[in-house]
Amino acid sequence: MATFKICVFRHQQRRDGKFPISIRVTWRRQSAYIRTEFYAVIAQINQRKGRFELKDTYILNKLNERILEYEKRKLELTQPIENYTAKQLAEELQRVNRIDLYEIIDTYRQRCKPGRKQFIDLVVRTLKEMKGNQLYIDEVNHQLIENYIAYLESPRPISTGQGTIRSNAGVRYPQKYVGVIQAAFNLYKRDHLNFSANFPKVEMKKEIPPHKALTLEEVRKLYYYTPTKKNEQIAKDVFFISFFLVGINLVDLFTLPPLKGGKVGYCRSKTREKRVDNAYIEIKVSEVAQFIIEQYRGKKYLLNFADVSSLKNFQQLVNKKLRKIGEELGFERPLSYYYARHTWATLARNNCGYTKGDVAEALNHSNSTITDSYIVRDFSRIDKMNEDVTELLVKLS
Repeated sequence: MATFKICVFRHQQRRDGKFPISIRVTWRRQSAYIRTEFYAVIAQINQRKGRFELKDTYILNKLNERILEYEKRKLELTQPIENYTAKQLAEELQRVNRIDLYEIIDTYRQRCKPGRKQFIDLVVRTLKEMKGNQLYIDEVNHQLIENYIAYLESPRPISTGQGTIRSNAGVRYPQKYVGVIQAAFNLYKRDHLNFSANFPKVEMKKEIPPHKALTLEEVRKLYYYTPTKKNEQIAKDVFFISFFLVGINLVDLFTLPPLKGGKVGYCRSKTREKRVDNAYIEIKVSEVAQFIIEQYRGKKYLLNFADVSSLKNFQQLVNKKLRKIGEELGFERPLSYYYARHTWATLARNNCGYTKGDVAEALNHSNSTITDSYIVRDFSRIDKMNEDVTELLVKLS
């Protein structure tokens, strides 16, 4: 008769002081062990009279419930129990209690925003294409992740309404797909303190975003282009307000405070939490930028866009119209607002000869140190760079 016992491995203590707990399966004078997600510290172990047994009531109850499940499973084996070795029996029994990875991902999905949920559904679909409808968390190892990345990067079957075809290209950034699995894995780990497995570390290609910069010829072409429709003019003006203000992000431009002394001053939203100076920057407003700004003067903020639209709707409008302008001008890639920032940086580096460090400072990147907090920043250096970049398009007086 197969028997079960809860065992604590005293000779396998981890660095954090915890001991792994397993369920021993004894059958035909052979023993095999089913590893559990539980661990115990010394305070949870009975050491009287040379014993080394678990005494934590909570874990004992959980594992005794599991043993009852194993007892029931013994009666449902696909073959007579006599056909199993102790190891085979242990492997068969633990299938009852394996944790479904898809259920874990679904739990994570429920906590995400709608747009994120759509991408998570895509991740689940590709996992099922590769591994089928059954995948357990204990199967998440280096080999699985490496196989998944290879699968994503290669041509693979794609389901359509009329059957299945093979794609002619793989996923460009598989790390985003793996990131969903890791996020779900880590969420489960946070919610189940006794689950101690770690997500496998796998080397992946570093994601390098595509360059979104116009050439000097292209940005000049855009600057002297005259739109025929109002919304296209707005989109073009917003693009160049950003360009003439050193590539300011739209979220910051949208709520930019009024000018002070002919300058804009703000804390960059994207990096303010990472910087000891709250990513504050001041930029002198040139006459060419001032001319555009005056057409959109706001009440509460420098510009009136927040008075008439939400940020999301305004961003969609600007990018839609810029894309259309780019098509009319024959640009190879879809033009968007963010091209202003990339273009400013590229021209400052390649056409004006400034160093990468100078450009990074002007863009207000996050590589700030404690030392930087002791130094009073000289924003006039950035103003000089901005003048040089601006004069590539228009002569300043």
